Amino acid sequence: MRYAIDYDGLVAHVLKGAGEVVQTFLAPGLLGYAPENRPYAYDPERAKALLAEAGYPNGFDVELDCFNFSPWVEVAQQLRHNLAQVGIRVTVNQLPPKDLFSKVSQRTFQMTLIGWLFDYPDPDANAKSFAHCDSLGDDATIKLRAWNMRYLLPEISKIVEQAALERDLDKRAAMYQQVAAQITEDGPFAFLFVPIRYYGIRAEVAPYIGQPEFIAYDFPVLKFGTQPSAK
Repeated sequence: MRYAIDYDGLVAHVLKGAGEVVQTFLAPGLLGYAPENRPYAYDPERAKALLAEAGYPNGFDVELDCFNFSPWVEVAQQLRHNLAQVGIRVTVNQLPPKDLFSKVSQRTFQMTLIGWLFDYPDPDANAKSFAHCDSLGDDATIKLRAWNMRYLLPEISKIVEQAALERDLDKRAAMYQQVAAQITEDGPFAFLFVPIRYYGIRAEVAPYIGQPEFIAYDFPVLKFGTQPSAK
């Protein structure tokens, strides 16, 4: 399915360039992030071949839940269009946030389109969500995205725990890259993009810094000059 998604087209046409394609949970600014780590290119023919190999030569029907506001609706419709090209027939369900989060937490969805905002600028914040699931039951240590997806990975969960305690930054980065590579390869996620936030401020305003939880990320700023005074 990942080969059926036009990532660059999604960012260019739906987000109007206000995003960056990222195919791993290691977002820009986090330790271990590698911009060249983009293993999936838009390749409908390869996607069709993989579907046939998996026993779905004629595709299948699936429901995709998303938020009922922009840009999620537009992104979901673009995904529906992309997947239709390889025989995957998607019904998009636009839901209020409380209903979508309820379905995710109760694990009653088929596919969901949802964002993730990490709480602190460290790869541990994302690794614990997408790469830690030591049990599929209620006794799981962490019940975040991997658990929501019923994606059991006890060995990788151990590496995530070890990486959180590793003090050598090079070793720590390598551990997260190892984990991210496996999740990108066989995990239940198709990572799409990270948004780019633009700020419009007047020219006389001092240099603006974005939200502190994103201090490691680039914030393009659009400056508007003041109107010339009347003579």
